[in-house]
Amino acid sequence: MGPPDELYDSEKENDDEAAIEMLQKQNAMIEEYPQHMLEAAGEDMVTIFKHFNGLKRAMKEAGKQYWEWRWVMREWGIEEEDGAFVERVLKIDPEERLDAEELLKDVWFTE
Repeated sequence: MGPPDELYDSEKENDDEAAIEMLQKQNAMIEEYPQHMLEAAGEDMVTIFKHFNGLKRAMKEAGKQYWEWRWVMREWGIEEEDGAFVERVLKIDPEERLDAEELLKDVWFTE
């Protein structure tokens, strides 16, 4: 089983626990959610994603492997430059994400 399958797989028997585990794996692949987006999502989501953000930071500080785009792309054999472009496209915060015109001027297209 490779990275894509593992994102949607859980050994938890309880459906709620399995859903949380899968959500946590998927969340770990992206950057931390900005505070303004958490606040817009509502109080319950703030609690959940703040928890996920904290777990991700703790794993990173402990030097443990956690799901992230660069790791998955290496596993899939995607070139570093291509992966970096995908990261720029998939910025979670729309305020930081490039628009279509900016993306077409990106170094990935011009080199």
